Amino acid sequence: MPKLPVLIGLLALAGAAQETPPAPSPSIVKSEFIFERAPFPSAHASTIVQTRGGLVAAWFGGTRERDPDVGIWVSRSDGPQWSAPVEVANGVQPDGKRHPCWNPVLFQPSKGPLLLFYKVGPSPDTWWGMVRTSSDEGRTWSPAVKLPDGILGPIRAKPVELSGGVLLAGSSTENDGWVVHMERYSGDGSAASLGTAASWKKTGPLNTSAEFGAIQPTILAHSPTSLQILCRTRQAVIAESRVDFASFALKGFRLLARSTDKSFIPDTEIAPQSKPTPLPGTCAARARTGAAPSSPRNNSPRRYPLRGANASN
Repeated sequence: MPKLPVLIGLLALAGAAQETPPAPSPSIVKSEFIFERAPFPSAHASTIVQTRGGLVAAWFGGTRERDPDVGIWVSRSDGPQWSAPVEVANGVQPDGKRHPCWNPVLFQPSKGPLLLFYKVGPSPDTWWGMVRTSSDEGRTWSPAVKLPDGILGPIRAKPVELSGGVLLAGSSTENDGWVVHMERYSGDGSAASLGTAASWKKTGPLNTSAEFGAIQPTILAHSPTSLQILCRTRQAVIAESRVDFASFALKGFRLLARSTDKSFIPDTEIAPQSKPTPLPGTCAARARTGAAPSSPRNNSPRRYPLRGANASN
């Protein structure tokens, strides 16, 4: 069984067999295994969140990626140790057919329940968005709620919370090339609200697959009026787009906003950054110091080692 490590500060959970770890870095506050034995041979696409009662981690686990037995597993830590992994979602359909689950995203809004977004479907070009909620820091979960048609939820990285509790999620599709869009949720976090189309709005595509094959945007909110997204691409670069959303407004299927260097609308060119990056994903977050570290992985078919970068500007 694979061991699942968690690095507090930088997170790197992997389903592959672990190599001998390097000497500890002073940057790592804590390093430990979430589990050493589990009822599944493969784990992938992990997510972690700090709740009011401790840490909660989730990932998809099963025989291997894309297999129908792949479900969403959760473990909790209140300090001393992690709980045994528990499967909290699967892809069983009303007719009994089972599809794999994909890409869980845990998010704790400032108000309301803990949210667990994930996808269900045979493949990334046919999957659909699902969500469950927890009012007790991940101990128990609501029934699964299908997101409205056309809404996938945060596709891999966490959403950001804007003023008024509005969530802005980076999303993408793969059915006609790799194409990025954004989704906005305005609701109370209840299952009924999350499944209602009126609670959601989305932009049109932010790129064309002919220019950049881009997916899985991660969002950096630099200030109350400045937003940046970084995207995984087929072109082995990090693609980015910036927006000043002092005039932020969603209208229909277009995001209308002023931008510092380009219009953040469906025809926007997503510009490449100079950082080398792999096909595997990129995740970015703001540190309390104001710096914005990101973690592009090495361009290797093994998807490791994890590499980090830091930006102070």
